[in-house]
Amino acid sequence: MGRGRRILVGLAVMALTLAGCGSTVTSKRHTPPTTTTTSPTKQPTLGSPTASYCQGCGQVEPSDINMEGDPTSVVSNIRWESWGGPQATGIGTGWYVGPNQGVAQGSHEPATVVAFNLGNCGSTYGYQAVAWYFPQYGETFSPSNGYYNTCTGEGVGL
Repeated sequence: MGRGRRILVGLAVMALTLAGCGSTVTSKRHTPPTTTTTSPTKQPTLGSPTASYCQGCGQVEPSDINMEGDPTSVVSNIRWESWGGPQATGIGTGWYVGPNQGVAQGSHEPATVVAFNLGNCGSTYGYQAVAWYFPQYGETFSPSNGYYNTCTGEGVGL
């Protein structure tokens, strides 16, 4: 090692030694990270827990909905794709009855479930209506095709 390089190494060692003694060290103030605490937003329910004949009402993202007990008023194994916006949408299994068929001739089929009309059912904030349909049979969502009032449990236009 050349003489110039030894001098530089020696100066570096001396500087580190002095820094260890605190004589030439400038300290940086450590500022702890700031954290923001937000309270969780209360999720809307599917209507009111007091709705007549409504299993699943009063719950957030219910996996099963049963309105009235008739096979056509039940949808089960719902996987919600959205919840909390103006409309909540999920996929489940419902009882499809085709044109000119009786209920007994129906079959379990995939159904698209739509909860809509956010508002208050008494003191409960939630979706005031729910409907489901079978897009594979050409059906589309429209409240004018009928729905269930999840505040009262009544069918509307069904």
